[in-house]
Amino acid sequence: MTVKSVRAERKLNNRGFTLVELLVAMAILAIVVGAALGFLAHAMGAFNRSSRESNLQNEAQLTMTRLQSMVVNASHGVSVVDPRINPDPDAVPALAGNDLYVYNREETDAGVGSYKTGDYRITHIFRSGTKLMYASIQYSLDASGSSSLSVESTPMVLADFVDNFTVDLSQFRQNHSVGVRVDFRNQDKTYTTENMFYLRNRISDNPIGGADDYFKADAAADQSNIITALNISPADTYMWQGSSLASPFTVTAIINGVEHTGARVVWNITAPAGVNATVNRSSGNVRAESDVTGDLTVEATAVNSINSAGNNASGYVSATATVHVKSFENVSLTNPIPLSEDDHTIYEAIFTVIGGNLQKDVDMADVPFVDVGSTVSATFEPLKDSSGPSGLRWKVIIRRPAKYKDKDYSLVVGYKLNGKTKTTRLDGIRFTPTTQEENMEVATVRLWDESAGVAYTMDSYNSVAAMRGDRKLLQLQVQYGGTGIWDIVDPHDWSLAVDNDNISVTARGQGYELGLDVKDYVKNVTVSLSSSYTDVKTGGEAAGPGLQLAFSPVRIRLSGVTGTYQTKFPVTRGGTQALSFVIDNLAGAQVCLLDTGDASDRNAMNVAVNGRNASIDVARNLMTTKTFSFGVRTASGEQLPDSVCVKLSFVPNEANVFDATGGSANLFLPRATDLTSYSGEIASPGSDGEQALLYTADGRQVVYTMEASKYYITYNGVKYVYDTTWRGWIPVT
Repeated sequence: MTVKSVRAERKLNNRGFTLVELLVAMAILAIVVGAALGFLAHAMGAFNRSSRESNLQNEAQLTMTRLQSMVVNASHGVSVVDPRINPDPDAVPALAGNDLYVYNREETDAGVGSYKTGDYRITHIFRSGTKLMYASIQYSLDASGSSSLSVESTPMVLADFVDNFTVDLSQFRQNHSVGVRVDFRNQDKTYTTENMFYLRNRISDNPIGGADDYFKADAAADQSNIITALNISPADTYMWQGSSLASPFTVTAIINGVEHTGARVVWNITAPAGVNATVNRSSGNVRAESDVTGDLTVEATAVNSINSAGNNASGYVSATATVHVKSFENVSLTNPIPLSEDDHTIYEAIFTVIGGNLQKDVDMADVPFVDVGSTVSATFEPLKDSSGPSGLRWKVIIRRPAKYKDKDYSLVVGYKLNGKTKTTRLDGIRFTPTTQEENMEVATVRLWDESAGVAYTMDSYNSVAAMRGDRKLLQLQVQYGGTGIWDIVDPHDWSLAVDNDNISVTARGQGYELGLDVKDYVKNVTVSLSSSYTDVKTGGEAAGPGLQLAFSPVRIRLSGVTGTYQTKFPVTRGGTQALSFVIDNLAGAQVCLLDTGDASDRNAMNVAVNGRNASIDVARNLMTTKTFSFGVRTASGEQLPDSVCVKLSFVPNEANVFDATGGSANLFLPRATDLTSYSGEIASPGSDGEQALLYTADGRQVVYTMEASKYYITYNGVKYVYDTTWRGWIPVT
């Protein structure tokens, strides 16, 4: 192919569309697109019309639901009259309109005894433009009885697309119904809904009243329930540093002159500057940290409780209480001085517990104690003026010991309070005898039983009955010639010996304390005590009075039974029997149930023991006797041997005949109230209800009669009467 032909071919292939062709194509495309857009526009218009219609229906249903919830629960009234406008008294208001006023009272406080604040509100429902709105108007009544209405609150939207809103109260007086019609419009679509609401509450029949017509009577009644004062109990209370008071106060409200409990309050506290004290605002619990001293003031303010000053914050009622915070800082002991210039046997000192807000009656319950580091003894007497912030004080009585010459003594005393113990020491106590005292001789000596208030002398046989588990406090007292005064010998200068290892001897105060824990519980035990002391004049040892303690065996018995034990005890089937025990010759002992006999048979008869009392629950169908053994435990919980026990047989409805020696006859005699339950063995009572036949355990018939409200039987020629004290049959004398 030549170059010329190639160029000619390329020229032919580069040919494009002509202008006419383009115009024709564009015209065809315009026709197609136009047809498509027209179809789409028609479809969208149909959809929008359908959507607007559906939206109007949904809006109407929702609006009626909202209106129903606002109208049917009206508590005081409904009206079409604006409560803020004073109508012409001669005009008759219409029973229809474009505004609806719903009158409601709500209680903002449901606390028992608190003033329930009457929240009187008027809900105004009206149309504004294309929206249905509602707003709130507050009604209040002051102490003088004048009423007022607040400015209407900011309206809220209730519904949209509203074209008209009308209210019809023409049927209200007949059936408490409220007719409502709402017209809706959205462009070319409209929808109308009508409904008749029937009120649930019994309210005023007046459909055209004002605010006072509906609210004033109840608001005035609320005013009569106003809290005028609060009472806090206790008004004064105490607590320790670093502790808490849980629910310490009771608050009552004075309403119309009467106290009411359960008032709801909030709590505040006032404390000294720089200390950490708090109060729980809802419970009133008070917490004082370890740095708090002095007094705290707590204030209770009633919640939503308005006094006669009016409905404002300044009218809230309050009351206060004082919390005294106690502190225990230290103890002190002053230098002792003689009671007089001539008295060299008894000295006085002052012991003081230093702290704040201490209470005489409470914190003086425990007296100071003499520490083991002392070389002299002392006793304590509370001072009458010992109370208040200055601390607690005792007078300390220091008596001169026997070996006092040329000796210096020390006294260490302490006090335990609120879990803390503090002590103080006083050294250099010296007694100086007079010449007359140095020449005195001992006239007589005695043992003084402080616990029993009895003296044991030298020239008599001192034998005394004692009880195991008890304690005795003994002092040695010396009387010098011509004085007539008994001086107590310090425990450091005399001794007490006992011939039984079970008797503990401990120096205590001005004497010795004996722990009488004799372990032999079943025999008679005798314990001998001997005393000796130091003679001041001669400096030698001298014998003091002796003492013999006699311990009788321990035994357990039923209360009210002395000599002979009652071994059988009648009980009622289907009932509970109470027993009371006495434990002789053992202090602080308790009763226990031994695991012997029928102790494990708890289904038919359940026995429970508490202290010295027992209760027996008897099954209704139990016919057989059950035997239980009751033992003894010491105060420390030690169980005595089984030989120290009592066995009791509990007989369901068996009233044994007791003779003069405590024996019993073989007689089966149920109580009168249970006669009919023995239908197989006992004839039914006669028509007069006063006589029946019963059978003894050996099959013999006995006539059971009632005379003058008492029950009698005759058995083996002897007449017996039912005794309610013994719950058994005893011979008629």
